[in-house]
Amino acid sequence: MDSGRRRARSLSLLLTISAGLAGLYWWSVDARAPTNIVIVTLDTTRADRLSPYGYMDASMPALERLAHEGVIFDRAMSVAPVTLPAHSSLFTGLFPPRHGVRDNADRALASKHTTLAETLRAHGFRTGAFVSSVVLASDRGLAQGFDRYVDVPTSDERGPRRLQRRGDEVMADAIRWVDEVRSAPFFLWAHLYDPHGPYAPPEPYRSRHFDPYVGEIAFADAQIGRLLDHLQEYGLLERTIVIVAGDH
Repeated sequence: MDSGRRRARSLSLLLTISAGLAGLYWWSVDARAPTNIVIVTLDTTRADRLSPYGYMDASMPALERLAHEGVIFDRAMSVAPVTLPAHSSLFTGLFPPRHGVRDNADRALASKHTTLAETLRAHGFRTGAFVSSVVLASDRGLAQGFDRYVDVPTSDERGPRRLQRRGDEVMADAIRWVDEVRSAPFFLWAHLYDPHGPYAPPEPYRSRHFDPYVGEIAFADAQIGRLLDHLQEYGLLERTIVIVAGDH
């Protein structure tokens, strides 16, 4: 990448991205081709533990690919240090005092606020969200505008509701949905909670990395790679805007 690229210290694009994406529909019309939008949010992900930002102890091929082929933002900051308020700002373009969500346990995002998903769906996009923490459950307000919103199951064969689900499960659901809607412009949001504590990366990431937090990030990177490979296999990647952002 050239010397003028921008790097995001927090990898949190947040308001910078959400304010500009609504206009991408008109760009797609002018280009005479559908434009798909993919946002992957990584929970509690530090920029100084990412190889595109100079971390040398782990390879993260998917993030490195995005850095090489795209743009890294250097001065985009999260507006909140917790998950629900940060995502509420990401998808509304509003600061927490405006949208009213200041904590994970606070009231849900109010329906009076227009989300990015609502804007894009109004312009003909299919919309799907696949999240991995109960903090972002469908009753927390961010399901507004999504045709499909898949969160942590209320219960399963393992007993009471889990608090989270692994990134490979989330990405498998996201990829299946892409297969269903790939003939139309689509907006996909995938939220990966894996870098959040407690840190217990699956193998082989547990054995490869002395720091289990880095192992979780490397595992999340592999899930992003699965999605990129799938989009490329079906000829969708070249007309898809892919954004990876740390929520806080």
